[in-house]
Amino acid sequence: MLVHLGATTYELQPYLKPFPGTVRRVIHGLDQDTATAQLPHILPQTGINGASIIDARMLSKTTSALITFEGKHVPFYVKAYGTLYRCRPYRQTVQHCSLCGELGHHRYVCPEPDKMCA
Repeated sequence: MLVHLGATTYELQPYLKPFPGTVRRVIHGLDQDTATAQLPHILPQTGINGASIIDARMLSKTTSALITFEGKHVPFYVKAYGTLYRCRPYRQTVQHCSLCGELGHHRYVCPEPDKMCA
């Protein structure tokens, strides 16, 4: 998806927000050059135990992919490139400011850089 703001064009990658009845897992070790658009062709539509894959996307510029499965029972492994990759629970990182001690932002964009926690 392309967004135009003034003379600048930005490429955005929308993704599904998790909803009830789904589970998100991460696989590590894919090629770093793998694009999100390639994942539907690389991953099967179902996991090894028959769990349906709803969505998949790469996590930034890493070798990890976030996979959203339908249902509560997900496979321990997913096959991609003819190799089995271990599915691990996805734990989203929480941003923490080391200047003010608040959650939700980093020190580089702190709205109150002079505030220090006691």
